[in-house]
Parts: sequence; C-alpha cells; structure tokens
Amino acid sequence: PIHAGVAQGSVLGPLLFSVFINDIPTSLLHSRFHLYADDFQFYHQCDPDKLIDGIDLVNGELDRVSHWATVNNIKINPLKSQAMVVWKRPLTTTHLPFISLNDCSIPFSSHVKNLGIYISNDLSWSKHVDVVCRRVLGMLHGLRKLSYCSTQSLRMNLVKSLLVPHFAFGDIIFSTSIDAESTRRMQVTFNSCTRYVFKLKPYSHISSHINNILGSNLETFYRINLIKYIFKLLNPSKFKIPNYLVIFSPLDSL
Repeated sequence: PIHAGVAQGSVLGPLLFSVFINDIPTSLLHSRFHLYADDFQFYHQCDPDKLIDGIDLVNGELDRVSHWATVNNIKINPLKSQAMVVWKRPLTTTHLPFISLNDCSIPFSSHVKNLGIYISNDLSWSKHVDVVCRRVLGMLHGLRKLSYCSTQSLRMNLVKSLLVPHFAFGDIIFSTSIDAESTRRMQVTFNSCTRYVFKLKPYSHISSHINNILGSNLETFYRINLIKYIFKLLNPSKFKIPNYLVIFSPLDSL
C-alpha cells in the first residue's frame, strides 16, 4: 500500500499528485505563492532596508514547508531550490544571511526559470533574450543543412512552426520592458530566420522580405499581440480568461 505520495506511471498520477500537494500553501503565513504541478514558488515583499528581516521570515516559511513535507513523507531537494532578491537594480547579496532548507544553504541566483520565462534579479530580460536567441540560432543551424532540398514554402512553414513560437512565447510579459539592445538582438536573430526562408546571403538586406513571415517586423508583432491581449482583458464577457487577470489589471489607465 502507498501511505504517502502518488504512484508513478499511472494515468491519474498527475491529477492525484496535484490533489495531494494542493494544501502545501497552508504552511505559509507571510508570503504569496505560485503552485503548478510539482513546481512550488513563494514570494515575500519587503523594503530594501528590511531585507534581513525579510530573509528571516522566508526561512521561517521554509521551516514550515519542510515540516509539511516531513508529515506527508515527501522529500524536498534543496539542490533544486533557488532564491532570488528582485529589485530594479542588482543588489549585493554577499552580506545577507543564508536562506536554508533542511540545514542546506540555498544560494542567491541572478535569474530563475519560471515556466519557460527567465526572470532576472534586476527585472531585465537580457538572460531570457540570450536563451531565445541561442536556441533559435541553434535550430536554424540544423535547418540550413537541409535547405538545399527544401522549397521556400516548406522553409516558411518550418520557421513559423518551429522558430516563431520561441519569439512569441511570453511576449506580452517582456515586450513592454525589454531594453534597446535586447530588442536589437531579437530582431537580428529573426532576420537570420528571414534570410533562411528566402535563401539570402549572410548580412544581405532583407527590407523587401521583412514583413513576409509575421506580416510586420518583430517589434510591431509584439505590439499587436499586446493590443490583442489588452482587448481581451477589456472584454471579459467575450473571452474566457482567468478572473485574476481582470481584477488586478488597471483598466481605468488603459
């Protein structure tokens, strides 16, 4: 018999695990949380001059989470846990007390991956842009090896189905606050995709083809997606969207 946890490999396993772990947020007293499958995150907000007190509260939260895990016979791996201090400017963390879980120190990270989006401690998107560009260029390198035996239509479909989703994933989150250098890098990477589709030489001009894949350049594509998202928020009766997005959106300022 299974006295704790969920048997692996069953069809109902993911659902049962979600039910099993659903009460872990009850361990928190001072923090907000985000729970998705086995990915549990919690957040505590404080002023910069009260950061040490905030870390003490976080350690208290971790002690209660650890107690919940012990009661439910679940092991939490500290080596897979991350901590990050988020502010508008990078903060020096060498003087801060350690965050610990099960007597193991959790190092402060400069960025964390949250459901496919890389969030940096200074709220910039340079790390996320770097990952997207490297991933797209790597895939593009593999596709070019077969470009000699592919039609333009096929290359267009490959870019739209395999590469464009990397540019578009989470764009409404980062597109409004991305810096000029990151915007340039994304556009340069997308230009490489355009040259692949139309078999243009490296560094050749793409002015006549720039709108043929997305219908616009990349920056305009992001703006259109953001406008569509805002339109959905302003018309909740026409679109099925989570209630919390409507509640916390500053509708008056839009």
